[in-house]
Amino acid sequence: MLILATYPEQEVKRHQGFSLIELIAVLAIISLIGSVVAPNMPRIYDSFTVRLEKKQVVNRFNNLGHSAFTSQQNISALSFQNGGDFQGYFPDGWKTEGDFIFYRNGACTGGRLAIKYNEIVVIEEDLLPPWCQVTQFD
Repeated sequence: MLILATYPEQEVKRHQGFSLIELIAVLAIISLIGSVVAPNMPRIYDSFTVRLEKKQVVNRFNNLGHSAFTSQQNISALSFQNGGDFQGYFPDGWKTEGDFIFYRNGACTGGRLAIKYNEIVVIEEDLLPPWCQVTQFD
């Protein structure tokens, strides 16, 4: 005996894709967003890099007392200029100016500090002895 099994008649759902007009509209919107964002990518990258380097410079400056103690030498703003013992201590484009001195024992005299990036002052602060820590963080 042969049995034939059938499903009750169901409404056949038609799965249609997107129309050509919808696809063109989505591509136009994506292209428009891309044309606005893409030209700004280098500026966004540079801004991000400067923020990261700023944190690195502040951390390195705040460790100068320890560096003076371990190297057993005095460190002043002149130490970072050409020919100084700490030339290249900060990333390219960054430099410090001021009248501070870290002594061999790790203590600092205090004074004024200006941290510059490409000759633009990024941080300007009065350093408080004996540790002379930069407190400005973004």
